[in-house]
Amino acid sequence: MPEFLQERTDLWQYLAGSTKPIVLYGMGNGADKIMAVLAHYNIKLKAVFASDEFVRGHSFKGYHVLKYSDVCRKYTNFIVLVAFGTEKEDVISKIVNISKEQELYVPDVPVVGGGLWNFEYYKTHENEIKRVYDVFEDDISRKVFEDILNYKLSGKIKYLQSSASPLVHAYKQILNLGNKETFLDLGAYTGDTVEEFIEFMDGYKKIIALEPDYKNFIKLQKRVMDNKYENVECYNLGAWHEKDSLFCSALAGRNSSLNSKKGKKIAVESVDDLLQGEPVTYIKMDVEGAEKNALIGAKSTINKFKPKLLVSAYHRNEDIFQLPWLIKELNPNYHIYLRRHPAIPAWNINIYAV
Repeated sequence: MPEFLQERTDLWQYLAGSTKPIVLYGMGNGADKIMAVLAHYNIKLKAVFASDEFVRGHSFKGYHVLKYSDVCRKYTNFIVLVAFGTEKEDVISKIVNISKEQELYVPDVPVVGGGLWNFEYYKTHENEIKRVYDVFEDDISRKVFEDILNYKLSGKIKYLQSSASPLVHAYKQILNLGNKETFLDLGAYTGDTVEEFIEFMDGYKKIIALEPDYKNFIKLQKRVMDNKYENVECYNLGAWHEKDSLFCSALAGRNSSLNSKKGKKIAVESVDDLLQGEPVTYIKMDVEGAEKNALIGAKSTINKFKPKLLVSAYHRNEDIFQLPWLIKELNPNYHIYLRRHPAIPAWNINIYAV
């Protein structure tokens, strides 16, 4: 076990041995995943609660949804498992406040794909995890990596707090973008990252934005037109390692993702095929679990032009230790940094390559 791993047991082992009542905070897809893991470990869930504004006398998976105050009246000392994600400061503050009153954890379950971050998973991938540690360029990156690993095992909120830093720091201290960038936005959603890029910059040369979900794509186009952004090309495409047609979950939200089994058929293309040798200076990849394929599909572009990269590393369990290594293999001249920006659970983990 490497020295940077402070946790000596994983969350699920701990919960299985606890005698405290366990309650779930939140509903939806995240809650479904956590409840499935609890069932796998034969861990009994006592109650489900939601923020007061979401409690309307309904049920979730057979549990009558309570308010936090209701749970406090029912149990004096209990364990809270947070089952939803947020980037909102006021919601994060609410979670932190609950953690000061009760024992609270934010279980790590993958956004996309299978597997579970427990000690068995860690041991299976220990060599890959250890080798990537020295790929990171600075002490901050290695500290973020340590915090993320310890969080994934323990679910402890303190590691989320200590690993977070504002996005603006990465823009100013790592990317150092100029005013003549050609920006390739993979996973442009409704145009929020196009807008973010333009707001950070004093100018740019060109923006190419890809979004596979059609409803999101329409909103992306409208945002570009309404704001009268110039030199912005929008494509209803997904980023992949080759030209193909795949199913997209088409959730019309941030979590629309590519998969091979269900959803709407959408066109996907590699960066190399899309650009046809056209140079780009900055690529952002936030493609809901398709980052590995997108990187492979940009091999020639990355090798030839060495564009600055921002690659999301939190959708799949393996992203945190496989993607930095892959980037270094694609172009050994990159300097690799790791940062995580405020969110619960451990979302917004970004690899920066410059």
